[in-house]
Amino acid sequence: MDMLSPGVARGLRVLPALALTAGCLTGCSMLSLFPTCEGTEVELSRLERDPVLEERPEGTVELKGFEGVTAECVEDSGDAWLSASRLYVAPVDPRTLMRRYREAAEQRGWTVQPNPTVLPEEVAGLCFSSAGQGRSRDVTVQVVWAREAKEEYGYEPPPGPSAHTLYRLDVSTGVADDEAAETRC
Repeated sequence: MDMLSPGVARGLRVLPALALTAGCLTGCSMLSLFPTCEGTEVELSRLERDPVLEERPEGTVELKGFEGVTAECVEDSGDAWLSASRLYVAPVDPRTLMRRYREAAEQRGWTVQPNPTVLPEEVAGLCFSSAGQGRSRDVTVQVVWAREAKEEYGYEPPPGPSAHTLYRLDVSTGVADDEAAETRC
C-alpha cells in the first residue's frame, strides 16, 4: 500500500537529481571522506629523498635506463598513499639479498611484517614497517623475476655462474598523519 500521493512520490524521486545539479552549478560538491593526493608535493619530495632508498648491498647498481627514484601518490583504496621506489641489480642471489635487508632493517629498529603467503621470502618479498615523524612507513623489497625483468625492463642477467638479482626497493606512507595506521604490506 503506497502511503504517498503520486505527486509527492514523483517529487521525492527528482530531489537527488536537483541536489546534484545545484551542487554542480554553485561549485559545491561533496567533500571526500578520505585523504587525497591534493597538496602532497612536499611530502612526496621528502619521500623521494628517504635514506632507506639508498640502502643496498655492496656492489649493487641501479638498473641502466631506470636510474633514479620513481615517486607517486595513489588514491586507489579510499586513502591516498605516497610511494617512492628504485630498481637495483645486486651481485648476490635472492636469498642473500633478503637476508641482508632483514639484518639491516632489524638493526635500524624496523619491524619485519609477517609473510601472508606460504612462499619463501625470496619469492614473496619482504616488508618492514616503522613509525616516526607522525607517520607509519613501509619498506618492501621485491625480487623482479626473469620473465618480468625481460618484459618490463628489457633486463637479462649476464651469462655465467655469477648471481645477479634485479629487485625493487619501495618506501611508502599514508597521506593521513597517523602512526597507528595499518601497514600496506
